[in-house]
Amino acid sequence: RVGLKRVLLHCWKPARHILASCCSFGMTEGNPHASLIAAAREAKAHGCCCTCCKLIWELKFALGFDVFLFVAVLGSLDYRAPTAFIVWMYAYLLGIVLPSMCLFAFVIYNGNASGWPRRLLVRFLVAYKVPGYLLMYIGFLGFSPWAHEVAAFMCDPKMAFEHNKMDKIFNHNTALCIASVPRIMIPSCIPRTLIYIYSIKGALEYMRCHPDNDGKGIFVSSADAKESMQYEALLEA
Repeated sequence: RVGLKRVLLHCWKPARHILASCCSFGMTEGNPHASLIAAAREAKAHGCCCTCCKLIWELKFALGFDVFLFVAVLGSLDYRAPTAFIVWMYAYLLGIVLPSMCLFAFVIYNGNASGWPRRLLVRFLVAYKVPGYLLMYIGFLGFSPWAHEVAAFMCDPKMAFEHNKMDKIFNHNTALCIASVPRIMIPSCIPRTLIYIYSIKGALEYMRCHPDNDGKGIFVSSADAKESMQYEALLEA
């Protein structure tokens, strides 16, 4: 025990310094002048549809939505469900929602210290989160080899999935319910997808506020001239 304790204490000190360095990466080496410019631009820009809404609020809303989803889905997960369904849910939570939470939190905490986290967030949302969610949701419930098994679980009145919601919708017709699950479930991803897409708008405007990202597109080194002009017009409005 004493030996193990010494080893852990010996390893903890360098591990703590490495962790602190990782957490502070990109936050303490920012350009103060660039930070002031970013703050001034953010003061001119606004979120939502009114001038009283700060742009950062959109990012905080997106973070809060991810946190809510993570807690709600994890808390409501029915472990009587088919293994494939449980694995799929964990893949969604750990592969999409959790990384999104971490990135939004990192960007918010980083503030105006540097611009690259903002660009990284937009890349993540555009290239991974939104298409990844749609592919996972539609692919699994509509076309995967496990779709029928999962539909049967959702429609089984003995399982009481979400208080027998699906069974009640189809008036206790189990066969019709199983056949119709993809038709019902796939459109139900639209509201969440719209929220995800709206978060791209907020993240992109927030990215454009930092001078580190001037002249840069989302994936290429230089932004499209038309996009830059539209953003300048937004700040002047």
